[in-house]
Amino acid sequence: MDVASTALAASSSSPPSSSTEPWKYDVFLSFRGIDTRQNFTDHLYWTLKDNGVNAYIDEKDLRRGENIPDELKHAIERSRISVIVFSKGYADSTWCLEELEKIMECRRARLGQMVLPVFYDVDPTHVRKQTGSFAQAFRRHEERFREDKDKVQRWRYAFTEAANLAGANLRNTDGYEGKFIRKIVDHITRKLNNTCLDVATNQIGIESRVREVSNYLNVGGSDDVRIIGIWGMVGLGKTVVAKAIFNKFHQRFEGKSFLSKVREGDMVKLQNQLLCDILKPAKKKVRSIAEGTKEIKKRLSSIRALVIIDDVDCHKKLDELAIKRDSFGPGSRIVITTTNAHFLRILEVDDTYFPPAMSNEEALQLLCCRAFTERHPSDEEYLELSRKVVEYCGGLPLALEVLGSSLCKRTKREWRSALRKLKRKPHGEIHEKLKISYDGLIDDEVQAIFLDICCFFIGMNKDHVTAILDGCDFDTLLGIGELHDRCLVSVDEGNNLMMHDLLRDMGREIIREKSPGIRGKRSRLWDPEDVTDVLITNSGTERIEGVTLDLQGSHEPSFSAEALKNMQGLRLLKLKGVKFTGDCKHLSKRLRWLCWPGFPPEAIPEDFNQPNIVDIDLSHSCIQVWKDSDMPLEKLKFLNLGYCDRLKQSPDFSKLPNLEKLILQGCNSLSEIHHSILQLKTLRYLCLADCNLTDEAIPEDLGDLTSLEELDLRGNLFNGLPNLSRLSRLQSLQLTNCANLRVIPDLPTNLEILQADECIALEEMPNFSRMLCMRELHLNRSPKLTEIPGLDKSLNSMTRVHMEWCINLTADFKDAIIQGWSACRNGCLFLPTNDFPSWLRSVDTKGEILGCAPKFSVLNEKL
Repeated sequence: MDVASTALAASSSSPPSSSTEPWKYDVFLSFRGIDTRQNFTDHLYWTLKDNGVNAYIDEKDLRRGENIPDELKHAIERSRISVIVFSKGYADSTWCLEELEKIMECRRARLGQMVLPVFYDVDPTHVRKQTGSFAQAFRRHEERFREDKDKVQRWRYAFTEAANLAGANLRNTDGYEGKFIRKIVDHITRKLNNTCLDVATNQIGIESRVREVSNYLNVGGSDDVRIIGIWGMVGLGKTVVAKAIFNKFHQRFEGKSFLSKVREGDMVKLQNQLLCDILKPAKKKVRSIAEGTKEIKKRLSSIRALVIIDDVDCHKKLDELAIKRDSFGPGSRIVITTTNAHFLRILEVDDTYFPPAMSNEEALQLLCCRAFTERHPSDEEYLELSRKVVEYCGGLPLALEVLGSSLCKRTKREWRSALRKLKRKPHGEIHEKLKISYDGLIDDEVQAIFLDICCFFIGMNKDHVTAILDGCDFDTLLGIGELHDRCLVSVDEGNNLMMHDLLRDMGREIIREKSPGIRGKRSRLWDPEDVTDVLITNSGTERIEGVTLDLQGSHEPSFSAEALKNMQGLRLLKLKGVKFTGDCKHLSKRLRWLCWPGFPPEAIPEDFNQPNIVDIDLSHSCIQVWKDSDMPLEKLKFLNLGYCDRLKQSPDFSKLPNLEKLILQGCNSLSEIHHSILQLKTLRYLCLADCNLTDEAIPEDLGDLTSLEELDLRGNLFNGLPNLSRLSRLQSLQLTNCANLRVIPDLPTNLEILQADECIALEEMPNFSRMLCMRELHLNRSPKLTEIPGLDKSLNSMTRVHMEWCINLTADFKDAIIQGWSACRNGCLFLPTNDFPSWLRSVDTKGEILGCAPKFSVLNEKL
């Protein structure tokens, strides 16, 4: 940074605190007319004007009197920058000295004025000490104002104070005035652009978020051009964080630009703004997007700049703004805020920051600042009402600010009324702002997927939902990917689809708005009151694509199955605790998802022909026999008949050829599993837990199910198992509480989890020396087990081994296992404590031995 920049930086201060008047002028020029009016100062003035700087210059050639008029005082007070042109005759003019005194007085009064001394062919030391040509001038003033020595002393002090500011010195440019003026104007225009962006002073939690983004930016840490994305849903505070980042760092860059609302902006105007913000000197404006892109690449590639692109929604706009690393000079930093992560990946940003939702405490403070102008209301009832609003907002700053402002100065009764209304209908302003992301989905199919998730699938497994909606002829994986990129859905650690409550309400309101008065004409029904009304009045139409109703625990009357007759567009049906009279022969043939736990057996039609069905859940029903369709249900992938405890025989699986997931848990009246199950070559998950199955009930060729990944056989009565070693994709086998099981035969070597707790008759295990993928082994309470051959060879992959209460394990086996475990240090080993090796307590000090129960201890290496 050269002296001019240093001067401006050193002399800057906060915006006016003692006056609410806005700045009227950008620059006030203080100069000695005889010395510089017709040359240097005139050139400086017009160059400033050409660059769009509103400069004030005293147009009169000669002023009479000793005191400057109020007109000049006001001009000084209302100018952001005062430029003092120190020429050889500057101190000869009492007028100039009065101006200088007023300028420095404003600076000291912290009115926000910046001061730039310009040393025009004079030595700054002579100005500072009033020597050289200035000494004689001050001697004359002291003689003239002999009776007012304080005046001259104030002038001397102002001279010294101004000269102590780093300034611009003509002699440092070898006397070339044009070059000198250009440098002064360039720094003035840059400084005028240093105004901090408007960020509310009571923003809660902003500092921690800015700190995290600052770590990504690493300003000054390298000369690389770094591009950082700030990605999150509408209303999460991305723009506020970006503004705070700009305010914190903009003075450390040669050029800077904050482009707001790029999503809705005119691209040519934005290109001109970017060029103007960074270059400042007057230039011909670009007239087309192509010209602007070319000009940005050409003119900005050598400038170290901070550029913030706020609220951009597509990669094309970034291309048009030439947002690439080679478009800006070394050390530049580019920050992009967006609700769309897809183009951040295309751009290959260096890091992406996802602002977290506000904590409950932060949210409460922000709401209260808007509603009560304080962080916590003193009234306990208002505080409790505020907490309910915070709960509704889910940590979203947009909602907190909008509702806080709308509830300001409202009575408690009005607060309670507003909360009741929010349960029925989202706040209009919040809805419209959140809807921007939905409107950005140009694909009708992706919009439909979003609305389906809003109403039916929040909290469900992503892969399961994908299969159901694929059956609706959607490209679901691509659609969910776009929704995730646009922050309309998220996927949790368990691979379940999640969504912010306000986004859910926004989606549901979109549906309601299309038919506000006629419920039966809405595409999806989820509200119990709406569904009940449609079923009672039989007012459903073919426009209805999905229905969900949960009446468990209520005493609602039963409905006629005829109410479903007119819903021939129905794709998704989820009912719980709902009673119908008559059979469901009128169910739509477009049905893909039937989730009806407790399905009344009398409602099953004789010919359950649903050619498009993908998922059937009739768990907890009283059905005794599965009625096979005349036509195969070729699209059916998921069948859940769990806890149908009257079911006597399983379906004929040859009619369900593409089944991927089968649940028969708790069907304890089953005598056997139909042998056609072996034809299910796509079956990945099979649950036969708690079915009281004996050896004869399980097909001997179960190992033919080569696609099986999870097999759950808990709580059954068999003594042994068929050979499972051919199940090459099996990852998890559950045998817990199989009390009669004596032998576990060979297992597939790719198995990762074996759960066989409470197998009290278990005596023999297979050889584990080749079980190199095993992560978890659960054999708690197997008292007859003495050893597991080869287990010490497979410990490297394991994170947990549970063998508590296996009280007959041999000493040699335990010794080998403990030594092997202490060497691999992978996780937790649970063993009975009797006959523990004496050396155990001298294992590596990073390990721990914990007495977790009277009969076992743990060798624990923390991960």
